[in-house]
Amino acid sequence: MDEAIRTLKSGRQGPEAVDSALSMLETALTLRGRPPRKPMLALAGAMAAQIEEAAASATNPDREAALRRRLYALYTATGRRDCALESARRFQELTAKSADFRIQAQGLILLAKACYWADDQRGALAFQRQALDLAELAAARGELCLEDEKYFNRHHTLWAFRFAQNTCRWEEAALTFEKAVQATRSWNDPAMLSESLILFAEARMFQGEWSECERLAHECARAAMYAHKGQQSCYPLWLWGRSLVHAGNIQKAVQEISRAIRVAHKTGDAVGLSESLIALAEAQAAQGDNQTALKTAELAEQTAAGAHLGINLAQVRLWRAWIEMQSDSRLAGRNIEPLHACLAMFENLGVLSGWVTALHALGHALALSGSPETARIYLELAHGKFLRWNMHWHAFRAESSLHLTLG
Repeated sequence: MDEAIRTLKSGRQGPEAVDSALSMLETALTLRGRPPRKPMLALAGAMAAQIEEAAASATNPDREAALRRRLYALYTATGRRDCALESARRFQELTAKSADFRIQAQGLILLAKACYWADDQRGALAFQRQALDLAELAAARGELCLEDEKYFNRHHTLWAFRFAQNTCRWEEAALTFEKAVQATRSWNDPAMLSESLILFAEARMFQGEWSECERLAHECARAAMYAHKGQQSCYPLWLWGRSLVHAGNIQKAVQEISRAIRVAHKTGDAVGLSESLIALAEAQAAQGDNQTALKTAELAEQTAAGAHLGINLAQVRLWRAWIEMQSDSRLAGRNIEPLHACLAMFENLGVLSGWVTALHALGHALALSGSPETARIYLELAHGKFLRWNMHWHAFRAESSLHLTLG
């Protein structure tokens, strides 16, 4: 960090020096679990102002595009997501003029990423799909090299996950995940294999296919360790732990989730930390330690709120409501308003899988709170949707919730 400041103050403003300083600054700022120091934010603001001025005066489109991409990275690192979105939009406008489909796709994918962090899930899905359409046309013309195939395989997998989140068509997405895993295995690329496996495992979690989730998350954890020389991601660990909870292996689950929490703290990943904490709360509740589970769930929601990602906060809040209701049914009443907020959040984001699971939780809370008629409407609707979308584990739980409305 100090080296970045010295570089910028030295007057050596060549692209390599600026990129080096920017990289160090982003590394410091993106440790989201640790609030940035004021000097870092001041330096980031000064850098952004300089790069904005250079971008505005650039006469070469390629030069401006390079500067806009740097601005996107800088604004993302400082949490200025509205500015990041505007930088990504301008970057996409510039790259759309290129004759190279790869450059056009990069602009669309960056804009999709910016939309995701701005809680525009529909926009993220649409722009990523446009990029994949470009890749498919190029593949039909035989223009894709192996590196292109790897690049677009990664984004096709991510698109499939978001598509399934938004539509609940998990079985269709599973075919994409299976193909992606097969491809990455054939390329002997453990980093890409871990990326494909984690999305596949998370998809199985949303479906309630816990044994398959456990297998995939375990394999993903091994691949990630090999790929990153011991620097693991927290995501396969907490997913593996959560699936172990549902398999009844609570001791092993707590062990793996605790590892996930340590990794999330180390990397400063607030989103991953919030999800690891809520998974730990679920394990603690399964052990019968309800008081500790309630405190951990509260901390998880506070952490998610600090990450400033709506879909993450809604998901953690939903899990917290279930933990509270299962720990003490008398807490159902205080969860009705938060669950209404979750329902609205998922609906606004266009995330159908979150919406229907929140609908089930809200119906369950209403049933426990003495409103069986309203609860039955919500629960019957959720149960029907779960059956339609082959989410059988969720359908079974919704049917159990319906019994609460029978008096």
